[in-house]
Amino acid sequence: MRMSKKLSIVLCTYNRSKKFDRVVTSLTSQLSNDIELVTIEGVAGLAEARNRGWRKSKGEYVAYIDDDAIAEPDWVKNILTFIKKHP
Repeated sequence: MRMSKKLSIVLCTYNRSKKFDRVVTSLTSQLSNDIELVTIEGVAGLAEARNRGWRKSKGEYVAYIDDDAIAEPDWVKNILTFIKKHP
């Protein structure tokens, strides 16, 4: 797998479009060129969705967020800070 991004954020969702929109909105301002958002829809079962998302990811690191979560404004920044301190 060729890594072309620093971080992949895998968003797992299944038949919850209202929640999906809310979490995507909370992430949009935090994305940049070295971060990708991988959305996994239509896959029943969280483990299967996370595994599929990981396989589709192009990031050196992978973070997961579920459709019932809302990312804090500094969520991605905190992840990248942790990665930098603990490579």
